[in-house]
Amino acid sequence: MSIQDDLKYWLPFSYYGKFGPVRFRKILSYFPNMEEAYRASGTDLMQAGIEEKYVSEFVSARLDLNPDKLWEEVAASGIRLVTINDDKYPSRLKEIYDAPALLYVRGELKEDEWPLAVVGTRKITSYGRVVTPKIVADLARQGIAIISGLAFGVDALAHSVTLENHGRTVAVLGSGIDDQSIYPVPNLELARRIVESGGAVISELPPQNPALETKFSAPQPHHLRPRARRPCH
Repeated sequence: MSIQDDLKYWLPFSYYGKFGPVRFRKILSYFPNMEEAYRASGTDLMQAGIEEKYVSEFVSARLDLNPDKLWEEVAASGIRLVTINDDKYPSRLKEIYDAPALLYVRGELKEDEWPLAVVGTRKITSYGRVVTPKIVADLARQGIAIISGLAFGVDALAHSVTLENHGRTVAVLGSGIDDQSIYPVPNLELARRIVESGGAVISELPPQNPALETKFSAPQPHHLRPRARRPCH
């Protein structure tokens, strides 16, 4: 089986939305490959350790989750997939106890870099407007990769200052990273600049997955997911 053929079968589980790191690990441990997991009976999925409720939901939802169509949707958005089994998966992220099994990526992931997260309030203070550029500009010029969340305020400022100083920056989103899902909308151009500069925009959520008001709710199955964008706060 080619890498692409295997990758596309990760997508239905991701689009379904309720296979987090723990359930993904059970699937990966039980089945020899993701195609067999996708085609598995409900009984086999339960034997893998998946709760009956989620097995029933997934078996129903996967009727509308065609791997080939999902792969085309992801590719059309300029997104590539990086699984936890991939050598390009960030090693530091892999060390956390609930590392995402699948990452959606626009741009380039690099392992041989020193990253630093710079995050802060959306309603940035006058002090923050002065201090953030001073700190970030120097770090960017020293080759430190600036990681932030693309939100208004400190996040967007950190990304912008890094780009102005020819540094590398990565945006980690709580939404899909296709153009229709990136939030806030005015920062879509900033996201594009990040990718064009050699940075990256990443998420563990699939395309057509807008930012939601409820912070920790799982995304709905693809065929039920609302297409309208909703603000996250």
